[in-house]
Amino acid sequence: MRKNINIFIVSLGAQALQGSIVFIAIAWYFTHITSSPLVFGSIMSFRYIPSILFAMFSGIAIDRMDKIQLGIIASIWNAVSHVSLLVVGIFNLSAEGTGYWIYALIVVCIGISSSFLSPLERTLIPSIIDSERLKSVNSIISMVKQTVGLVGTSLAGVLLFLGGFNLAMVVAIICTIVTFCAFLYLRLHIQLPKPKISPEEKGIVNAVKILGELLKQQRWITYAIITTVFTNMAFVMLMDVLLPHLFASMKWNSSPILGICFTVMGIGTIIGAYITHRVKKLNLEIAVILYAVSAVTGIIAGFMADSFLVSLALFGLFSLLSAPVSIIYLTELQQIIPNKHLGSIQGFIASAVMIAQPVGVLLAGFLLLTFSGGTVVMMACTLSLIAISIGWRQLRKQKNSIMREEVSM
Repeated sequence: MRKNINIFIVSLGAQALQGSIVFIAIAWYFTHITSSPLVFGSIMSFRYIPSILFAMFSGIAIDRMDKIQLGIIASIWNAVSHVSLLVVGIFNLSAEGTGYWIYALIVVCIGISSSFLSPLERTLIPSIIDSERLKSVNSIISMVKQTVGLVGTSLAGVLLFLGGFNLAMVVAIICTIVTFCAFLYLRLHIQLPKPKISPEEKGIVNAVKILGELLKQQRWITYAIITTVFTNMAFVMLMDVLLPHLFASMKWNSSPILGICFTVMGIGTIIGAYITHRVKKLNLEIAVILYAVSAVTGIIAGFMADSFLVSLALFGLFSLLSAPVSIIYLTELQQIIPNKHLGSIQGFIASAVMIAQPVGVLLAGFLLLTFSGGTVVMMACTLSLIAISIGWRQLRKQKNSIMREEVSM
């Protein structure tokens, strides 16, 4: 069992590394083949479309198909999509006319594979490990992803310097092969129970109706989705808009300062995930308290952005203290939501979060027209704290309800 988990974690690490490399490589490549910001921006925006449109349906497919087999199919699709991007890169295809739509199609195909692999990850884990080990494994996965994310962006720069776009894409393709091999290994060594679908439940329309009825009957799941959406929105507001705005007015060059801040926050998240992994008594209640402290820390950091070292330390502490709640909250959802509906819920969350991200960016930009950066940071931290508090309260009520039912039986 431990070997299966390790193989799966390696697969997730390969996916994270591939994502970091491809994100930097594509941005670098398109800025070199076109001088039009509109062409560049529109092509990059196509990668969000599949997650918005297909993530919910991919979650339904995850619940109704063999999860590992679906992972193999998605990995093959992912590899083919990246090979296609490498081929057009080798021929240096123009981003005008037909070439524009070829690039758009390839970017959409890459997005489709991501819309399956992301919710599949969070759905497959509870199926291959014991419930008691979920928090520990989720913590390790968080550490691996954050570490790979930090390394991946730097590695992408090195690859682009040494061999340009083609070398970066070759390494990304190798990562997709690693993911495929991991799913193939799991297919050969794990036999998951086949989903039982009644005739009345077959078809996409019926699946969507069932999901709607589930959200209507289990209101706490709806609150859990809302909590995840608004905390992610607040995070995007902070990382994509507020931090660049806060450090832009500094006397020194703001670009390296912002990069240092992102690195420190990434390290803080890794440390927070490690603490969550090691401290067995760290539960959701304690994590919520830590998150409240992290929100206060983030607010103070926002108002002290002029004192770079103090602000840097506070933002690092903010990331460290906020890491446990995201890991434990995910673990609680994986343990409580019935496994036959987990894929649909995770797919719905992925779709809603993707929609919320541009909304968060626009909201932060709009608020900055009226308020100072520190004030908007306070608004974002308060928003996330309120969302987490609501989600925690609803989750606690559901857990108490389950305990009462178990006692009465």
